[in-house]
Amino acid sequence: MRKVDINNLLKPKTEFAKGLSFYKVLCIFVFGCLFGTYYEQILELIVNRRWITQQGVIYGPFNPVYGFGAAGLIVLLVSKKRKWYFSFILGAVVAGFFEYLLHELEYIFTHNVSWDYTYTVLYIPSIATKGQTAGTSFPHMLVWGLLGIFLERLVYPILSKIIEKIPSLQGKMLFNALAVFLAFDMVLTGAVFLRHGERLKGNEPATMVGEWLDKNYPDEYIYEIFPDKKPQDGEIQS
Repeated sequence: MRKVDINNLLKPKTEFAKGLSFYKVLCIFVFGCLFGTYYEQILELIVNRRWITQQGVIYGPFNPVYGFGAAGLIVLLVSKKRKWYFSFILGAVVAGFFEYLLHELEYIFTHNVSWDYTYTVLYIPSIATKGQTAGTSFPHMLVWGLLGIFLERLVYPILSKIIEKIPSLQGKMLFNALAVFLAFDMVLTGAVFLRHGERLKGNEPATMVGEWLDKNYPDEYIYEIFPDKKPQDGEIQS
């Protein structure tokens, strides 16, 4: 009969997020969301001398595009060892496609454009806006490739060690709550912008949910939280 080590059974489980577990990827997603928001705000301050919110959801300083980008790149690149140039190409192509796809879907469903790269060289014209905007560009794809290597080789090893030191019970409680909150926040934000897009077309709400969204999240509220979404005369909303 196998001998049972009582001391081992009584020893508290301290592991929170070993390897590329759900909790570690979730932590990286949250890190990317926060980093992206403040990166955009600092960049806006440097370039245009104004400090405005760059959050991507209704509630909280979170930008899910950066969150998905950071988590996706790390899962894609860390899960298998590759030569650095393969990691660069993979990160550039996959992240560039993802960025372009999000641009297209946002305009199709909400008639809104959050970013437009027509100001740069070698941009890839949007199909949805018939070339009036660009969802990505080759220079931006190169940046994504470099960012992928930076995340894989430098950021992830440091971030992984920090995450693994989080106490298991507290970490799971905190990030379970964050996962529920962010899921609700993103779904709500999507619904708000879908209804916003319908209002731009002059469509009245067809359900009680639409009426509730119109009452609680009117255009003025949206433009206050997302000032860059306010349309300019003669321009696609951006």
